[in-house]
Amino acid sequence: DYSYFMSTSGQSVEKVDYRLKLDNVSFKGTDNQNVQVYQFQYDNTRLPRYFEPGNSSAGYDVKNNSQDLWGYFNGKSNNNMVVFPPGKTFNFSIADRSSSEGYMKACILEKITFPTGGYTEFQTEANRNAANKIVGGLRIAKIISKPDSNSQEVVETFRYSDAYEIYAPDSDQYNYSMYCVT
Repeated sequence: DYSYFMSTSGQSVEKVDYRLKLDNVSFKGTDNQNVQVYQFQYDNTRLPRYFEPGNSSAGYDVKNNSQDLWGYFNGKSNNNMVVFPPGKTFNFSIADRSSSEGYMKACILEKITFPTGGYTEFQTEANRNAANKIVGGLRIAKIISKPDSNSQEVVETFRYSDAYEIYAPDSDQYNYSMYCVT
């Protein structure tokens, strides 16, 4: 079964206000009996619509400039997506392409519940550099699993280290580091 994540614009009949969401998967035996249902739960942070009405041939223009450098919505009010090189002057403001860990987690899968009553829960966190600055994307911080309703939880915690820069920034406004984690 499926449903939709609704955008922050509220109730609407516009397709651009919906993102598809898988709610559960059902498996049936050959005799259509013994239905086993796997249910999915997601972060409920709402995102804005993908597009706004415009003049393009498709009927919509990309209008949301509130993105970090990795394409995640960041909640910033940007009029553009431009980051300027140093020493240059322009007649419009630069874009705030910084990341928001909360918005990165919007609509992400957080839990799978099994037909046995057990579950697997995923806890995520933003990728960070050695200075604890968000460098884009999410990673698994912890996985909590319970095979069935009678079992004990099994907790796996993940630690990330040895991040190293492969491209060093000159300034946070126009160059960003890329990191590899080993």
